[in-house]
Amino acid sequence: MKNKIFVGIIIILFFIGAFIIHNVNRKGDFGSSIFFKVDSISISPALRATLYNKEKEKLKLRSYVFYDYHNIKKGDIIKKNSNSEFLEILRLDSVGNKFVVLRIKSK
Repeated sequence: MKNKIFVGIIIILFFIGAFIIHNVNRKGDFGSSIFFKVDSISISPALRATLYNKEKEKLKLRSYVFYDYHNIKKGDIIKKNSNSEFLEILRLDSVGNKFVVLRIKSK
């Protein structure tokens, strides 16, 4: 009887901890503003895209994951306003006007 109660408490604590960690990570990106120009892209075997700028700095986000099928290209701009859950991928046309290619909601 005591073992069942102990296991139940451990399972409940695990789910509460996972929920808290998820919300803390999500709020980290929520308050930040992002303007990132893509210079290079690497695709992992799992088809995840890692984005780098001209200084070879990696775009690190907790609430967004980019994949190969998002079709992000060199020269695209990753933009997110502060306190917004939406991230936009902008592309320049031949005249130099920006247009939204993709809009992603945070996880």
